[in-house]
Amino acid sequence: MVNDKNNKKEYLKALANNIKAKRNNKGFSQEKTAWLSGISYKFFQDIEGGKKDLTTYNLWKLCMALDISPNDILPSIREECLNADDK
Repeated sequence: MVNDKNNKKEYLKALANNIKAKRNNKGFSQEKTAWLSGISYKFFQDIEGGKKDLTTYNLWKLCMALDISPNDILPSIREECLNADDK
């Protein structure tokens, strides 16, 4: 079910992990990434902690800051969320 609470939790966790991996690959701190993307540091911490979701606009700003495409973050989310259903 698409609106299932567990699916959203798994989605946010997968998104957070993907963002963190891309940020670490660039050698950026959370603070630098938040500043470059124009997202508040606290909000970025919540995103990377899997607590907050992103609007498409904030996703775009984050991708611009990390010099990546949204596809670099999003593709594996579908697979990870679908695999969570098997648990």
